[in-house]
Amino acid sequence: MRSFVAIDIDESFKEAALAVIDELRRRQHGDKVRWVESDKLHLTLKFLGNNDADQVVALANQLPAILAKVKAFTMTVGKVVSFPSVRPHVIAILFSVSTEYVDLFNLVEQQAVTNGFAPERRSLLIHLTLGRVKTKAIPTLADIPIQLPQTLLVNQLSLYRSELNSEGSIYTRLTQVSLRN
Repeated sequence: MRSFVAIDIDESFKEAALAVIDELRRRQHGDKVRWVESDKLHLTLKFLGNNDADQVVALANQLPAILAKVKAFTMTVGKVVSFPSVRPHVIAILFSVSTEYVDLFNLVEQQAVTNGFAPERRSLLIHLTLGRVKTKAIPTLADIPIQLPQTLLVNQLSLYRSELNSEGSIYTRLTQVSLRN
């Protein structure tokens, strides 16, 4: 079962992100990007990969206890970027790394590794994917007239199953955990 743990995005932030997507879609080469649909906007905290369903369900059942003492926090919103720098394949909104985010990541990472999931090998690049580039050409990311919120409230996490098909991914929430206020 392909799965991931994600920070859920509130509706007001989703609306701002969708406005950015609409703006970029109208620009030259905007039709060369597979834009993320509203119901799929999230910040991946930990990609779990393809694993045994029992292993995924066990982690889903453990998350509420692991996160019981974690307080909600805010993350600082950065700018809209594309990456990697050579032949970009992702357009995203960046976020600043905070101590709270790193602590949250480490809690989930530690439990996931304890449960037999592979440890994260990449450095943290906290981002909200807006679209995936299908060709070498991308829309210009300069002068986007949409004002994004300055912060994002992190108060809810979910573990999702992700099923791939020819249309894209289908996400099914397996568990949802609210952080303390």
